[in-house]
Amino acid sequence: MVPHLGARHGRRVIRVPELRRAYSNLDHEERLSLTAKLFCEGKSPSQIQKHLAERFEDENIRREEPYRLLQLASALGYFHYRPPLEPMLAAGISQEWDLAEAHVVQTAMLDHVASRAAAVLLDLIQQEWAAKQTDYIADQARPEAERDEEAGRVRVGLAGGRTVLGIVRALVDLLKLADPDSIPPELVFHTACTGIDYSDPSTDPNAFISHLLRVPGVDTRTSAVPYQAPPIMRPEVRAMLEAEPDMRKAARSFKDVHILVTAGSSWRIMEILGSGEIGPAPDHERERERERAPDRADTAPLSTDYSQLKTLMLDRDKRGYNDLIRAGTVGDMLWQPLTFRGPAEIETKVKVMTLAPLSSIPDFIEQGKKVLFALGPYDAGFDKGDVLLAALGGGRVHGGYSAPPLFTHLVCDHRTARAVLKVARR
Repeated sequence: MVPHLGARHGRRVIRVPELRRAYSNLDHEERLSLTAKLFCEGKSPSQIQKHLAERFEDENIRREEPYRLLQLASALGYFHYRPPLEPMLAAGISQEWDLAEAHVVQTAMLDHVASRAAAVLLDLIQQEWAAKQTDYIADQARPEAERDEEAGRVRVGLAGGRTVLGIVRALVDLLKLADPDSIPPELVFHTACTGIDYSDPSTDPNAFISHLLRVPGVDTRTSAVPYQAPPIMRPEVRAMLEAEPDMRKAARSFKDVHILVTAGSSWRIMEILGSGEIGPAPDHERERERERAPDRADTAPLSTDYSQLKTLMLDRDKRGYNDLIRAGTVGDMLWQPLTFRGPAEIETKVKVMTLAPLSSIPDFIEQGKKVLFALGPYDAGFDKGDVLLAALGGGRVHGGYSAPPLFTHLVCDHRTARAVLKVARR
């Protein structure tokens, strides 16, 4: 039966086919679930329409009905794409550089790397809490005045940038689904550095750390310890700021951080070639050509979108930038320049604000603490093999590597992983 709805107020009204009672009796969520299930089984929209028509003996189910339901199911989060992992690449990197854990995601999307890194971060938080749980239970039996305030607390340090922002957003969703008993009673998130993208202030950790405060549906108490300052400044100004009470408090409490989360940016000076050799990146060659012939209209300038630190150094301290390039800087991590021989120890006119100097990371790891390093691909398709190789300790020297890895846990895309393994296997 197809009821006719007459025109009202001069507006055109369409005829809506009535589905059979068996199908109509399904509530809205059940219709979505049924359609989503069929789609996940590999059925096309036309096959879904046919399946519904046969199952409910109704040939009047509209052709566009599966499309409508699938679009709505997608908007409501029924579908979650999980890109496959590359276990062989991950095992190769872990064994070559003796990492605690590596995860390689087969993807060209930054969000996929961030989502996987969030899962690894949650696992690290749960591991840390499991290790502390015995002490916490014993501490609860003591008088309140004698209790150790840190017993039920896990502290996480966060760097800035789009990648860490994506990790934080994904972590919020994971915390809502996690077993409450596997999460510590209190999570404290620390700003590790103040580096931001001026075109997108949301990438400032002092801004996105707020996503982790008062998470609906999560019983765990969450708090933040901000480190608020301009990202880069003259050494004398930096010394004055570091003497401020709030900055000193942030620095003292950061020493208790259990897990540090960071990403890295490429300066696109060098790149890993398909042969495993390391050569000048095409973008850097164009920049050098532009400097030699600035009036040539056909020479495109280098985009500095890869690294905001590079952008600021070029703007605030060109001489210091040139010194860093001559020292072999290929990228940055925790808002600090990196070479294939480790951190770039160069005196420059401006200094970055950070609570986690790269030179202190090996000691941080030696204390049994964890550093999660996440590297996703650039929108233009460039991998970050140069940054990963630098953070891993660069090339071999006398049978070993020139510096120890600056992290314990890695999540990266497959192109980045393949690039560094080509260097290792040459």
